Amino acid sequence: MSRSSLGDDIYNEDDSIKKLERYVAALCGHEAALFCASGTMTNQLALRVHLFNPPQSALVDIRSHVHNYEAGGISYHSQAAVYAVMPSNGHYLTVEDIAPRIVLDVD
Repeated sequence: MSRSSLGDDIYNEDDSIKKLERYVAALCGHEAALFCASGTMTNQLALRVHLFNPPQSALVDIRSHVHNYEAGGISYHSQAAVYAVMPSNGHYLTVEDIAPRIVLDVD
């Protein structure tokens, strides 16, 4: 940190962030990469990329971070309804937990 460029990334002025993004993009074989300052930010960006055409919904584990600790971010940022489900096995969601709750029609 003491040797980073400390430029303003909003204005694309932070050389250390640009270098990091180029490095990660090359490492992953992608055209570009995006540095995010927090896990919450990356979660919300990932959800927004997938929930881009309201009205939509997100089915999540009732204990998930995005449900319990991100202040309604899914609803706020992606205009999506959130359906929280407790896994029947007590560990993780299964097809059996999800299948009866999937809404496939547009009505």
